[in-house]
Amino acid sequence: MRRWLIAGTTAGAAGLVVADRAAKRRFGRPRRRPNRHEVPTGAADVSLTAVDGSTLRGWWLGSADGATGPAALVIHGWGGSAADMIPVADPLLRLGLHVLLLDARGHGRSDDVAVASMPSFADDVRAGMRWLRTRPEVDPPGVVLVGHSVGAGACLYTASDDPDTAAVIALASMADPRVFMRGQLHRPGRHDRGDPRTGAPPARGAGHDSPRR
Repeated sequence: MRRWLIAGTTAGAAGLVVADRAAKRRFGRPRRRPNRHEVPTGAADVSLTAVDGSTLRGWWLGSADGATGPAALVIHGWGGSAADMIPVADPLLRLGLHVLLLDARGHGRSDDVAVASMPSFADDVRAGMRWLRTRPEVDPPGVVLVGHSVGAGACLYTASDDPDTAAVIALASMADPRVFMRGQLHRPGRHDRGDPRTGAPPARGAGHDSPRR
């Protein structure tokens, strides 16, 4: 009897490991897209240090007048990249904000991450905020967060614990991350996508992958 119990326990543990790996493959890290890595006009290529010591990549766009002032950190959604958010930078620049377009870990040109999640996106947003607040041309209390989908949820989450955040612009954010992820875990097939360029919501629910053309 004990041998059967041990065998059954071992088999069950192996099954859990396989299920965990399958879940991570499906939900824990998006497939990197073959890349829209075009450089925005007038952008500087920058590197930041993430919370785990890995490298975050981004593009820095200074405002036209070059004066000290507010700045916006712009972050994409699940499976997207900073390139998806280039159109979002234009109106921010016209308003006189400096702009940092950031790739979250496991996305775009940034280093990989074992499991991507809304909290890992939030850690990357915090890293971007720290970087912005060290820039001589950025007014530290004037940092605005702009995010799409999971990135929007990460911006809201970050701002809830950072009273110095000037504002948050959330595009197609999920209303409740737990409800959203519960639905995703029980839903077959691919995720729907919203589009930060048009403000169009996903076909069902809120806050899905970044769009692709």
